[in-house]
Amino acid sequence: MVRNVLFLVNAFPSPDGPHKSPFNFRALKSLLESGVSVQAVHLRSWTPGRKPIERYELDGVPIIAVSLPYYVKMPPRLTALNLWFYKNLFTRVLRKIDGSKKIDLIHSVGAGHAGVVGSAVSRKYNIPHIVQCIGSDINLVIPSMKDYFGVKGWQNNVNCFPCNSIELANQVKSLYPRADTEVIYRGVDLNEFFPDHLKRSTDEMVFTYIGGFTPKEIKPFGLDQKGAITVLKAWKILADSSPSIKVKLKFGGPRVNQEMVASLYPGDLAKDGIEIIGQISKQQVCPLLQSSNVVLIPSMFEGLPNAAMEASAAGAALIGSRVGGIPEVIKDGETGFIVERKDEKALADRMLALVNNKALADQMGIAGRSYMESRFDKAQFARGYTNLYETLLKEK
Repeated sequence: MVRNVLFLVNAFPSPDGPHKSPFNFRALKSLLESGVSVQAVHLRSWTPGRKPIERYELDGVPIIAVSLPYYVKMPPRLTALNLWFYKNLFTRVLRKIDGSKKIDLIHSVGAGHAGVVGSAVSRKYNIPHIVQCIGSDINLVIPSMKDYFGVKGWQNNVNCFPCNSIELANQVKSLYPRADTEVIYRGVDLNEFFPDHLKRSTDEMVFTYIGGFTPKEIKPFGLDQKGAITVLKAWKILADSSPSIKVKLKFGGPRVNQEMVASLYPGDLAKDGIEIIGQISKQQVCPLLQSSNVVLIPSMFEGLPNAAMEASAAGAALIGSRVGGIPEVIKDGETGFIVERKDEKALADRMLALVNNKALADQMGIAGRSYMESRFDKAQFARGYTNLYETLLKEK
């Protein structure tokens, strides 16, 4: 039986950032609800004013935050060297926060910061280690520094790479052919996200995008990594081609504000039906998705986007790009449409197709809800991971 799991995560809610990466906290909660004893350790970068070790509670769950020097805005070689320092310092700090002898298994969230640190703990204390792969970690972070000192060989102390999509598991294999992988969908809470068609407008089609803007220094797509600029270009095509149709675009997410969107959109926001909703809270997500006819997921890179699963569970049709696990969430032509990434013309065409056939959008929303119930119920996440824990500990 799994007694104690060390849950290492570097993107996580905290008192000074309560809305950051809520899906990682939901994953932790689902593991705790399944009966596993989990100690979450939030790996942070040290900044002035942060104590090296802090303890806090989040929704009744005790969290330990460890802040050590780590700077991501450096060339990959220096980032890898920084990770070498961080992981060695953390293995010493670990004795003070929870005691390595109490740990049965390490569950690192993300191949990168947490995964490399978890591998160091695994090697030092001979503890089984899994690395939950998400998306950008395998698409961008690890490929940029996997052969540098401080990171090279880290995968040798990973027993399994559970991935949140088939495509992501294939990408892990392309980086590390000898790696063991398993697909465990993160899933969606079907009781929290459900259809409520009474919240939808009867006189206009509502499209929603909540991916926000990625920091522009993140390569290779910068601001457009979640498809924000692609959405704005596609919307302008739609507005110019059919100026008389009644449509609205609710545009939000991280770093979204009126000034930035206005500077990027080559038209009149109000005239073209664009409503800037900015960053939204967890409590606002479900009502927003329920009020939407179509949700846009036009990312450049993805693992398995939560927004897509939540929107489909809430009864919205989807239009997403053919990257990562998006085609695993969207059944093309049944629960939504798939387009090629950065293809604003194709995105505009698919949006217009649903504007001209609202009944099809409604049918896709109904089919999407059924698809989530059959394959992406969040209960499958905890079962998948607890089964993996037990398997690894039996093999030890």
